[in-house]
Amino acid sequence: MKNYVEYNNDEHKPHKVTVTETIFSKISYKDPITFGEIDVELQPGDVILHNHEEAEYASDHGHDPHWSMTIYRDRLETDDEFEGRMDSMERQREIYKKERYKRYLKLKEEFDPPKEAETYAEPEVCVECHQRGSEYCASSCKEIVYNEK
Repeated sequence: MKNYVEYNNDEHKPHKVTVTETIFSKISYKDPITFGEIDVELQPGDVILHNHEEAEYASDHGHDPHWSMTIYRDRLETDDEFEGRMDSMERQREIYKKERYKRYLKLKEEFDPPKEAETYAEPEVCVECHQRGSEYCASSCKEIVYNEK
């Protein structure tokens, strides 16, 4: 089944897509499946897959011989299916947008310096002896310079 949006080359607007449906499926372990067993009206575009599997007893998961037949038909999706698909895609876009925003905030927190670091002031340094001190340094110097490295 095709579960994707096809876009027109001229306009980048979504439109209805082709949906593949299984209209007939049967497995027979006794006899091959005949044309008379198909209970649906076939159309020229239908795809018929008919298969015969031989018995396999060489492994632990071997299988019995069987015949299988599956018939597929393509159709254009209905208006309800189209609207549902568009709604689902819009919800998914919103989820992806929220997840990207969460990742953005985590990266911003990791790589941007915090606001406290911007207002951090270096401790006071004495001009004469270059020692860090409180109001005045321990030496005879009496002048303090702020934020000097």
